[in-house]
Amino acid sequence: MKRALAVFLLAVMLLLPADVMAAGKFDPKAPVNNLRVSSTGYNYVKLKWDKSDYAKGYRIYRAKSENGRYRLVKITQKTYFKNTGRITNKRYYYKVRAYGKAGNRTVKGRYSGKVSGVAAIAVPAVKLKPALGGVIAVSWNKIKGAEKYQIYRATGPSGKYKKVKTTKARSWKDTGKPAGTFYYYKVRAYRHSGGKIRYSGFSPAGCEMSSPGRVTGVTAASDDGFVALSWTPVQGASGYEIYRKTSADSDYRVYAETAGSSFSDSNVSEGQTYYYRVRAYRAVDGSRFYGEYSSGKCSAERLVEKAAQWLGTNKDTDAHKAIIDCYNSVKPLPVGYEVKYTDEWCAAFVTAAAIKSDNLEIMPRECGCERMINLYKSHKRSKWEENDSYVPEKGDLIMYRWDAEGSGDCTARAQHVGIVTSAGSKSFTTIEGNTTLRDKNGNVLQKSTVAYKTVPVDYTYTRGFCLPDFDEGTSETYTPPEVTEGAAVMICDADGDAVVIDAPEDMVSDYDRQLEQILSELDSMTSSGEKEKMQYIVDYVREEMHPSEGEDAGFFYGNLIFNICSSAGIDATLENELASDGGINTWNVVILDGKTYYIKADENSEITECILTHTLT
Repeated sequence: MKRALAVFLLAVMLLLPADVMAAGKFDPKAPVNNLRVSSTGYNYVKLKWDKSDYAKGYRIYRAKSENGRYRLVKITQKTYFKNTGRITNKRYYYKVRAYGKAGNRTVKGRYSGKVSGVAAIAVPAVKLKPALGGVIAVSWNKIKGAEKYQIYRATGPSGKYKKVKTTKARSWKDTGKPAGTFYYYKVRAYRHSGGKIRYSGFSPAGCEMSSPGRVTGVTAASDDGFVALSWTPVQGASGYEIYRKTSADSDYRVYAETAGSSFSDSNVSEGQTYYYRVRAYRAVDGSRFYGEYSSGKCSAERLVEKAAQWLGTNKDTDAHKAIIDCYNSVKPLPVGYEVKYTDEWCAAFVTAAAIKSDNLEIMPRECGCERMINLYKSHKRSKWEENDSYVPEKGDLIMYRWDAEGSGDCTARAQHVGIVTSAGSKSFTTIEGNTTLRDKNGNVLQKSTVAYKTVPVDYTYTRGFCLPDFDEGTSETYTPPEVTEGAAVMICDADGDAVVIDAPEDMVSDYDRQLEQILSELDSMTSSGEKEKMQYIVDYVREEMHPSEGEDAGFFYGNLIFNICSSAGIDATLENELASDGGINTWNVVILDGKTYYIKADENSEITECILTHTLT
């Protein structure tokens, strides 16, 4: 009876499926399923796989080639593994097997299939924006683990790319590019790993131009009840703005826009004369970047005339605000900075006059004197004259340096600028914004105003001259009043009387004095590191410079520190971020030589923190 029961049970077992027979036991014949690379970074490869029934754990093996020798690198009870270390840009091959219990023995299962992965540096994503003045702004996203970035440029989609810049920053401005010409850029990141330089792949190539070219070939013809305009199409233009005025002495205003190269103006009256000009624009990421106007000849006469319309304008008046608004009206703004009504404004005054007089083709826009000099040094039509004894012409710009010694050519940073209105062989007259009027005893008549000044040739405080290339030739003859050697003459707008001043240094603004002290101290800190110099700037600004009432303190300090860095020749960029608490507690980010400084101000406009870090916490 027992023998018959045993035979029956054996027969039943042979008829049962294998998975029922193996219930509750690890099957060494079963491989690990669905091994895959779930993610990678610059220094890791992460693997995942499906859980094996009744497995006690898993053994991960790695090889340098698919059919190479696989070595055990990890034993784990988890169903994932993150391979880290100095493995950037190295391809490894992986396979996994489970292990479990068979009675009292530990047995290993079958290997999974093989997978491979590379711990690669991410590829940057490039953004390009054009700007006037021959500038293309190249920027890209931050790549984790990257030490630096390399920028390559070509002149065509299939052209040869050449490396043009290596930088720690995440942006770069390519200058000196002619309008209307496309340039192609790509960027890659790199880091050192295992004693070698490991590169990311190149970003997809992007193309952009510095700005559209100037509109040419404009014609206007009157017909029955309308004026027909046409012009030569501009390469890369998204559209065109048409400006119109009804008298030679009035200002142009935006009148219409079109995507084509012609326009019919039907809003006209018989016998009326109409004046037109056109400029192209290129739309990028919702912003417009403009080419030069289709204006006629660039005119020194027109520059001086427009500047003179602001004579007698004092700071904090509506007329002064109109000058600053005019400067800020042309986008993109130089160095991305919007001039405030509280800022020093001599260079902004010159730029506003250039805008009003249609001379931007030869007069680069700027609100900083030294940056304006640098633009003239590289301008395609205008130039910089270093010689202090140069005899200027109408429309030239004189740059001043108030601590110049009067011997040899001063090469220090410029502090003030004026427009030459007329000139003789021994002296010349200027019109200047943000200047100070004094009587013959040195008493202040008016501060921060627009006024005439007569300056002797080879003036002690001359830094040099910016020379716009006007189309109309030389200036008119001028006989200046007598001046005391080494002194300047201010001509008051009220009655035209000339009064002598003997202390030009008093014309220097408080900001200029403070800036010079900062720059002088930074120059002397030859053995100090970057952080110490930055801390000196922050400490000085905290004690001596304060925002006006109602001004966002975080933005004020951040912009101010950035401007000081620029004046000191320190390669810094500026970004803005809001603190987590919002409101006036605003972070302003100054990126200096690849390091990030976060400036924070409290509700009392005091700098509460200046943190050198790479993470905003």
